Amino acid sequence: MSVSQERLFIAANNGDIGGGEVMLLAIAEAARALGKSIVIVAPSAPESLLLEARKRGFETVEIPAKSRQRYLFGLRKWRKKTGTQSLLWCNGLLPAAATGGMKHRIVHLHQLPTGKLKAAWAFARRSASVVLVPSAHMKREISNAVLFSNWSDEIRVLDEATDFSGHDVRIGFIGRFSSDKGLPILIDALNLAARKSDVTLRLVLAGGPKFVDIDDQRRIVEAIEDSEVPVDLLGWVRPEQFFAKIDIAVVPSVWAEPFGLVATEAMSARVPLVVSDAGALPEIVGSEYPWIAEAGDTESLAETILNVIRCPESKKVAVVQSAFERWDLLYSPKAGRESVKKLLRTIEGK
Repeated sequence: MSVSQERLFIAANNGDIGGGEVMLLAIAEAARALGKSIVIVAPSAPESLLLEARKRGFETVEIPAKSRQRYLFGLRKWRKKTGTQSLLWCNGLLPAAATGGMKHRIVHLHQLPTGKLKAAWAFARRSASVVLVPSAHMKREISNAVLFSNWSDEIRVLDEATDFSGHDVRIGFIGRFSSDKGLPILIDALNLAARKSDVTLRLVLAGGPKFVDIDDQRRIVEAIEDSEVPVDLLGWVRPEQFFAKIDIAVVPSVWAEPFGLVATEAMSARVPLVVSDAGALPEIVGSEYPWIAEAGDTESLAETILNVIRCPESKKVAVVQSAFERWDLLYSPKAGRESVKKLLRTIEGK
């Protein structure tokens, strides 16, 4: 049976805007470009996502809730009240668990189920039309899931040169300041690389300790304070601002990344990129990519960064251009729109 095609409801996992919510908005934009009427469902607090959705002209449904538990119950009550004939895109495990057993749902996981909601996974996916995951890495862990890659906007920076002569080599990290994202490993690696290199290194950090527990925040602060390499703290800035200020982007994650939007952003910005081999990161850059370090290995990361610095300019430009072309083919907004179109056609019975 096909579902109602009048409107597409997209239920958020959080009221704050993190990586999953960035993708929610990207999905909403792609579906709207295809002629769909979009309704974004989110908790009343935090209200960041609702405000951004309204700013972009989307209709919203505000579920009164100041906690995740209240949002879970409120979302289930809302879905029962409004009926299940319209397609609901559950953008995360929480809305999937809240509406478990109901029909006409897309269950879209951005991370593997963990914590208290892990036990609810079997119920969360029950009666779903499809289960989506962003990488082959996650697909191997989730039975009968469909690969649905994330995507990112093209990052345009004024200076696309990769020549490191004439100034400090600026190594950039953007995102959550945490141990699982590999920031302490990166600092240790740069300290080691600086001792081996005849160029001056500088660490440029954008982001902050969002969603990071207090003990890990202290570890990060200590690591930054003890850095032998100068550190520039930008705070939370737009990707364009960040990539314009760096020569090499590093994604040194220790935990198994389910995707890695920063990597695709760097590829689109034509910035040399170093990634760890954690989770889906090698999958994103491709099997032939030359600058992949072993996750959690300080020496491997230091040597990989030095390999980029020492790389001949012509080869460096070729690697960066190849990465951009891979982004354009697989992780660009046009690729995302095509993925959304194919998915909705399949589900709506076209």
